[in-house]
Amino acid sequence: MTCPIRNLLVFLTLGVPLLPGCLSPIAMHQAVLSYDQTVTQVSSEQLLLNIVRARYHRPVHLTTVSRGRDV
Repeated sequence: MTCPIRNLLVFLTLGVPLLPGCLSPIAMHQAVLSYDQTVTQVSSEQLLLNIVRARYHRPVHLTTVSRGRDV
């Protein structure tokens, strides 16, 4: 009969370090979607702010965000 604690320790030592490799494509996909949504929202807010600034003859502020590499 095997010891449950030993099996747990073996799993934690050998199995858990391998899990991020299995989960990373899903996590990466979620991070990319979140990043794109944030960049889009910030760009829209900046455009609206610049419209208001131009209306009141204030200097506009232009900033671009690098999208990195398109996949």
